[in-house]
Amino acid sequence: MNITGLSETRWSGEGHFSSGERTIIHSGKEKGGETGVAIVLDKKHAGCMKSYNPVSDRILTVKLNTKPVALNIIQVYAPTSASTQEEAEQFYSDL
Repeated sequence: MNITGLSETRWSGEGHFSSGERTIIHSGKEKGGETGVAIVLDKKHAGCMKSYNPVSDRILTVKLNTKPVALNIIQVYAPTSASTQEEAEQFYSDL
């Protein structure tokens, strides 16, 4: 596993931490609950991380300075049919 995207993590807040040989970047609601996204990077790719942007509890971007080209990774968790119209519109506006 080099780079993995996760959805519906249900983790609260935003940030990053290390766990063994992996770095986890996450974005979720302040009080946790539903939604939440994360990107897991192996040691090699974590060392290439230029920046990350927790756009919302459903959208997270990570920029990597890799060769031969830089990578922009976007992890999303789209609203389900149970979501309100307002939630769906906000998601697509943020995206």
